[in-house]
Amino acid sequence: MTEKRKPIIKRVEIKQFRALRDICFDLAPSITALAGKNGTLKTTLLGLISQPFSLETIENSLRGRRGIDGYDFKSQLREKIKLSEYDIPGEHTWKLHINEDIYPLNGGILEVTSIKRDGKSNDIRFWSAKNKSKGSGYAQCPVIYLSLKRVYPIAEIYTLQSTSPLEDEEKKLFLKWYKDILTDLSIDDSHTAVMIDSPHKKTLSISSLANSPLTISAGQDNLGKILLAILTFKRLSEKCQEDYKGGVLFVDEIESTLHPSAIKKLIKILAHASSRYNIQIVITTHSNIVLCELQSKERIHECKTLFLSKKEGQIRIDENPSIEEMECGLSITQPKEKVSKKYDVYSEDEVGCEFVKILKQTKGCPFNFQPLDLGAEQIETLISRRIKGFTNSILVIDGDKRNSEKIKKHRNVVFLPGDTFPEKFFYNYLFSLSENDSFWGEKDWEYTQEHCFADYMEPVNDKQYKDWYHEQKINWGKNGLSKLKRKFMTDSSNEVVIKKFCDDFEKAFKHVKNK
Repeated sequence: MTEKRKPIIKRVEIKQFRALRDICFDLAPSITALAGKNGTLKTTLLGLISQPFSLETIENSLRGRRGIDGYDFKSQLREKIKLSEYDIPGEHTWKLHINEDIYPLNGGILEVTSIKRDGKSNDIRFWSAKNKSKGSGYAQCPVIYLSLKRVYPIAEIYTLQSTSPLEDEEKKLFLKWYKDILTDLSIDDSHTAVMIDSPHKKTLSISSLANSPLTISAGQDNLGKILLAILTFKRLSEKCQEDYKGGVLFVDEIESTLHPSAIKKLIKILAHASSRYNIQIVITTHSNIVLCELQSKERIHECKTLFLSKKEGQIRIDENPSIEEMECGLSITQPKEKVSKKYDVYSEDEVGCEFVKILKQTKGCPFNFQPLDLGAEQIETLISRRIKGFTNSILVIDGDKRNSEKIKKHRNVVFLPGDTFPEKFFYNYLFSLSENDSFWGEKDWEYTQEHCFADYMEPVNDKQYKDWYHEQKINWGKNGLSKLKRKFMTDSSNEVVIKKFCDDFEKAFKHVKNK
């Protein structure tokens, strides 16, 4: 069993930061998504979490490292948060709980506050609330923050250069990811990866004799920048080895400019890279595709969604709400009326279904009763072959098969009462009643025991019992069941039989429901 991954940033506590007040939440070790409508401070939250990091004072091979594009892993406030005259020093305070097993930090908690910047009366900076010495305002861990500056249109860049800073293995991996995510079958061995270097940004692009790296779309440009960050962490892990304990990647509006299929594939590759290169990833998103992917069975245990909403000027954060709830929140709609799940209950034939309805309260229950017109042996064969419809449903088998070892080993099987088939069971039950029982009429022209058995005093084969049942049930009340059900259920001699069946049915139902 593999050891559970630990997040680098474990917890965020915000005392106050604009409309974010008295908020606390944990981050996932793999991917955490900050979702919500516009104006819910997702980008602000992303910025303040990513702010206090650098590699200036760390005492190992990570110190002074730069990314493939020359990035120094030091947060730039201007890329994340726009400050105004309403931002007053001392009115921004938050804490980051850092995993000291990964990157040591005194006490494991970095408390950050806003202070007045020296020499500038109307400017503030964020720094450690406990220590004002050089380097103390940052946690020493490699962090990359990708703002929406990464989708600045290449067509508006007038001064740029194309270089190739990737190593051969990195080029191959970039082209593979690029091709897989965009489903671009035109990419082959004639293509290579190059860096676009401009005054506004640096990003990866593809180049070939037939394609200029400057002709890529905005989506390709966005993807190049994200994959460049992943490759940077990969290189750090290989160059710094044991000194590298992992990094944190922050991406604002990750789905920006990408089509739905590419978004889904990108999340899958990011989840893989997160595990492979120990990258904790925090993103903002409005995309249902991203949210669905993060809440899939493969990722729900290592990923998390935090949904932000604003009530009376304050931000509220809900952890892992359902996809339907988030869709309603983003589209400002009401949830659809919930339809409760129905579970199939199969019996050998129609009479088996009727017997269950006599034995058990079924009105309002989540069951679809369906006769199969198959024998118990045939049904057992279908279960043994793991046919999905039969392994994920409740199977009601006639009582004459309860001693079959092959059948009773299946936990979704329930046996009807008695040691025979239902028609014979009810024949024997009614035949055993006194002719003065309340079930029968008192007058000769009413339904009496004599009427019931006149033509079937001594059935000699299964067919005769079945013929008797179908001829007589019209006399047993509404739908041929109500009168027989009322009699059978109120007969004290049947209490043990009924309870045993209902208990067995609930066990089978619980087994199917858990599957």
